[in-house]
Amino acid sequence: MKTCLQCGKKGLFLRLSGSGLCVECQTAQNEAAQQSYNNLVGAYAGISNFRKLIDTGDLEGIKACISSCDAFSDCLSSISLTPSFYQIFISRAEKCYRAVNLPDFEDFCVTGEEKQLADPKFILYKLREVTAYRRNLLAEFYINAEKFIEILNNLPSADIVVEEKIAGKRPVKESYDVYFSNITKKTPRDKLGNFVSIDTETTGLNASQNEIVEIAAVRFRGFKPVEKFVALCAPKKGLTEEASRINGITAEMVEGKPQFGQVVHSLQAFIATDNIVGHNLDFDLKFIVRGGFDVYANKQKYYDTLEIAQKTLKRAKDKWDKEVQGHITDYDRDFDVMNYKLKTLCDYYGITYCGAHRALADAYATGLLLQALAKDRE
Repeated sequence: MKTCLQCGKKGLFLRLSGSGLCVECQTAQNEAAQQSYNNLVGAYAGISNFRKLIDTGDLEGIKACISSCDAFSDCLSSISLTPSFYQIFISRAEKCYRAVNLPDFEDFCVTGEEKQLADPKFILYKLREVTAYRRNLLAEFYINAEKFIEILNNLPSADIVVEEKIAGKRPVKESYDVYFSNITKKTPRDKLGNFVSIDTETTGLNASQNEIVEIAAVRFRGFKPVEKFVALCAPKKGLTEEASRINGITAEMVEGKPQFGQVVHSLQAFIATDNIVGHNLDFDLKFIVRGGFDVYANKQKYYDTLEIAQKTLKRAKDKWDKEVQGHITDYDRDFDVMNYKLKTLCDYYGITYCGAHRALADAYATGLLLQALAKDRE
């Protein structure tokens, strides 16, 4: 007499599955297993872009992603590990032999013996482990990003006088006369910590043809921010879609705002004799000089964190790969960072950076980066 292991139904000619279930129970288990897998896929969709959220500093998205991590963990805990679920799960795991076939699950690639890859319990354990790690990473970034924003919001704002007359343009070549100082062990750290960090957002890359749409400067004393200068500027030639896509500044945001030439004298007065710091400072100097900033007005030092980073950290090198017929990163060679972008360097030094490609956030982050580089070069 055959007996269903789940419902207890008995019968001499009862049809049982390989799991010892009758047709009705096996069908129900298969449907429940498929639903569990679908729920798992759906829950993971909310956390697959966690890295992009951190890179862009999207706090609302990060908050939602943290909730998705919790939902995904709950989904993992509620799964009934029936033979049907094992079969569905394993079939997708074996499809790529290294990880389960869910969105972005390359992140969860499991190394080890093949028997581990075919064990749903092991894979689910790895998923719980990585999801918990991601949630903690998101939560930590969210807390630090809120502090970053709070500091900027609470900084006193400098008075900006908008002049009726637009300052005359100056030759870009005047910026070529600026010498960028290096940081050595002998550089006095007490004096180094007093400076103004600047950043610009522009309509393009050519200072002679493009314009400033946002200018920001942060005054530091002892490497601590004490005052900010920030102004949106209306470009005479208008904004391109490409520029707006990069910095998030729209035509509506600059409508009715002064041109940079109307606030450049206020910027000059704000900086006064302080040393000037920037990331890829040569770029910013060209634009503010073209807009009327006088680099000869005061005697001061200039520090470019990009240039200093290039002297401090090793960048990854490429090598030619015959298989792909192209250049790939040479991971066999020692390196510190993939590139010298501001965000990359801030990540390397553990500086929470929120609001990339907006002038105030970039200027503040650059000041923090200078402090990290100075410490690294002691």
